[in-house]
Amino acid sequence: MAIERDNLHYSFRSIDGYNKAINIVISPRELGKTSQMWMDKIYLPWKKNHKPWIYLVRQAVEIDDALIESIFSTNMNKFTDDGLVPLYKPSTFSNGIVDIFLAVKHREKQMIKDKDGKEHEEEVEVTEKHLFIRIVSLNVKMYRIKKAILRNIAGVFMDEFIINPKFGEKYLPKEYERFEEAYSTWRRESDGVLKVYFVGNPYSLFNPLFVGLKVDIAKLKRDSFYVG
Repeated sequence: MAIERDNLHYSFRSIDGYNKAINIVISPRELGKTSQMWMDKIYLPWKKNHKPWIYLVRQAVEIDDALIESIFSTNMNKFTDDGLVPLYKPSTFSNGIVDIFLAVKHREKQMIKDKDGKEHEEEVEVTEKHLFIRIVSLNVKMYRIKKAILRNIAGVFMDEFIINPKFGEKYLPKEYERFEEAYSTWRRESDGVLKVYFVGNPYSLFNPLFVGLKVDIAKLKRDSFYVG
């Protein structure tokens, strides 16, 4: 049985009220911002419109079964009884661009032949695959990102966008420029404003995203919004 979600965890309603293309949320752990993102912003709308999202990581080596399992088991299947089973090809992990599909069942009327060869109309259950997310590594060649055209994109999401120096993590060379170039490609394939959500923990306010966006970090205050 799915865990009932409460109103104590992070809500994206306030930041969405500014209707900006780039949205950044920084907060300590345990506020449930990642799970809320996957459920409220990505999965529940996807159930209605089947518009895929792009999920960003830095390195292709981050993409594996464990990453995909954590997305579904930790952030979605706990909160829904839909029994989501991701469909993907592990052989594409090293490519740095991986499509994750979900099976969608619906009922439709079809003409069925009986044992005597006579046709009659019958309602049957049909299962179809629909693209749910495309995981994209920012360190792959940019021409490959541009060639992998994805239409009707709902949004872009990057979790843990601030590195933890204690674990020896590093930002990519020209990371912001790479994101900017990729975003300009995706934006052309979306309707209206293509929103991007960066979610992270407050390890450091000095990062490529803030530098690229020219964020005045002196104006960043706890429990408040910085609007650029």
